Amino acid sequence: MTGEVLDVIRELAESGQQIVLATHEISFARKVADWVVFLAAGKVAESQSAAGFFSQPATAQAREYLDGLSRYR
Repeated sequence: MTGEVLDVIRELAESGQQIVLATHEISFARKVADWVVFLAAGKVAESQSAAGFFSQPATAQAREYLDGLSRYR
């Protein structure tokens, strides 16, 4: 079911539909997001382009989060 939902969201994004989505599916977000707002403790910790966020996160919180994910791949 999750895969089907992600497929629909991907199709909408590819058609140009603007979407605001909260997700823990980071690999999916990396593929379809234009912009990332990273929340930590319920507050915005970082907000920047997806390309910038995934290649050079600006905050220590985001770097630690992404580094933690890479250990489980």
